[in-house]
Amino acid sequence: MNKFLLSLAAVALSSSAVSAADLLYDLQFGQTVNVGNKYYAGNSAYTETFDYKLSATEVFEIGNFNNNKNGWECIKCGRKGNASTGTITSLFAMPDAVTSVVLGINKFNETGIVNSFTLERSLDANVWEQVATASEDDYNTTSKTLTLDVTATPVGNAYYRISIDCASAKSNGVVWLSDVKYYGEPAVADDREPSGLAFNGLSFIVDSTTKFFSKAVLSNPNNLEVTYTSSNPAVGEIYENISENGTKTVGVRIMGTGTTVITAESPESDTFQPGKVSYTLQVVDGALTIAKMIEKAGSKGDKVFVTGDLSVVFVSGRYVYVTDLFDKGTLLYGNNNYKTGDIIPGGWEAENATYNGLLEWSGSFPEAIGNQTVRYETFSEITEADINRVGWIKGIKFDTATPEDTEVNGKIQHGSTVITLLDGSTFTLYNQFGLASEPAGTYNVLVAVTTHNGNLQLYPCEYVDASTIKEPTFPETLDITTDSDQITVTQKFDSTGYMEVYVNGKTPNDTFTITVATPEGWDGVISMHTFDPRGMIQPLKAAQEADWMPLEYLQALNCEVSNELKFETGGEYNPEFNVYLVYNNQFDQANPIFFYVYVSKDEAAAVEAIDAAEEKAEYYTLEGIKVENPVKGIYVKVVGDKVSKVVL
Repeated sequence: MNKFLLSLAAVALSSSAVSAADLLYDLQFGQTVNVGNKYYAGNSAYTETFDYKLSATEVFEIGNFNNNKNGWECIKCGRKGNASTGTITSLFAMPDAVTSVVLGINKFNETGIVNSFTLERSLDANVWEQVATASEDDYNTTSKTLTLDVTATPVGNAYYRISIDCASAKSNGVVWLSDVKYYGEPAVADDREPSGLAFNGLSFIVDSTTKFFSKAVLSNPNNLEVTYTSSNPAVGEIYENISENGTKTVGVRIMGTGTTVITAESPESDTFQPGKVSYTLQVVDGALTIAKMIEKAGSKGDKVFVTGDLSVVFVSGRYVYVTDLFDKGTLLYGNNNYKTGDIIPGGWEAENATYNGLLEWSGSFPEAIGNQTVRYETFSEITEADINRVGWIKGIKFDTATPEDTEVNGKIQHGSTVITLLDGSTFTLYNQFGLASEPAGTYNVLVAVTTHNGNLQLYPCEYVDASTIKEPTFPETLDITTDSDQITVTQKFDSTGYMEVYVNGKTPNDTFTITVATPEGWDGVISMHTFDPRGMIQPLKAAQEADWMPLEYLQALNCEVSNELKFETGGEYNPEFNVYLVYNNQFDQANPIFFYVYVSKDEAAAVEAIDAAEEKAEYYTLEGIKVENPVKGIYVKVVGDKVSKVVL
């Protein structure tokens, strides 16, 4: 925190600025003023919500603050080991126009933890607009206050929400809040609507290796003209990209490490008030992947700032197995609230806590930002590269019951047994997580790969009776047809066992269709032929190399389950893509079907097909502008009621 002392003149200016407005509401916290729960009830958790009641109608909702059952002379927000946001929201519309809010802060228990202080305003308690923002650097150490000045046009009859966005801390109680004062003036009639601008977050942290940052999404429901600025272009500069169809994408080009505030503003008009919202972007030299975590903090006690998201694949007590975008597995160990499928956001410091040769990480783990379906890979073999990964080993026969725990002299002894994989390799299956014993039989076993005394070892996470798994068999051939007798289809399996399909020929038409019939026992077909690898596609989260994957992973790339694959003849490149068979709302990732399509335009046949209507062809740019004499490029051609995209 940048601490400084104000001169007497500066203090005088500050006091006069506040006194120019009336004190509207004064919230006081602490046991001295809250005798007998006069204003609010006691609580003792950093995750609870309570009401502050000035009167029967003037009520404020306090979220994620602890008042220690009124045992403190303040309330506190900010949590140990978890990111959190303390909020104070008016549950009533303030009739006068708020011009500033002054927070009385006794102390910061830990500096550098608050990402931002913000003030939002709403006319209906549903749609919120940011009207003020500040940082720890704005804290006045002399008066022990932090002021949020409203930058938008002051309006009456509005709801207000204060947010204190805290990163994960070393201990609870980052901000000690003693009072909140709302200043304002009689409302000036303004019938104009608020801009409605809002970002999906107030602060973000990225790794310096990131080229473009686009996770901050601006909501602009009124489609207003917006101007973006960066307070520190040396850290991030604004870039705009306009696609062929006119869609504009705005993001930040990462230029260096440090912090910048990205602001979006819309001008006022006869209909709308001016709008201004912002978020803080911190760029650090951190680790975007698990491999980078290991590279930057390879020895016990080393620390690294984690900037990439991690996906939880298994949890047992303090053991948390995670993967990154590249399916590298690692183990987090410590207190946590995670469950399988959780996404752990970047923005926290990890410490290498290797234990007996097994890589583990400790730290102040942040709260999850979502949950997704987890699909595990199947191990055909297990090597040291798989340590801390979780996946299935299939068809393991147990002649006796699976390992169970026993009690010896009052202590639990974990059971173990030696199992043999299909490739003949043997491993000890050690019941570290205390699974209940299953009777003799053949099982698919979900295991975590670990090491003990330099030897690979497996911890069972789940047993599934192999006789209950009925997956369809991959076909020896596919029924594939096209809509042109000039196009041929051949298919074969390559040397590694993958199916390849070659589509060759010509067609006089501007388009052609390949139809792939659904094999017996399957539910459908999904193709990636519409996926353009040249486009800017964000990587999929937690896309482990599993045998089966949720359809949503490909649907996120605009792929559809359909037996008909439609193409434009010609184009800039011959499409090469994957097709997958679908079963039980999943696609068989383990068995991609590789398509290679080489179909060209039969110009001779096309000329013969030209009729008088061809002479009346009209050409338009992709933006819809008519072109009388088109030159080389991509156009939309209109002949009668037929519309097609052509390359000249």
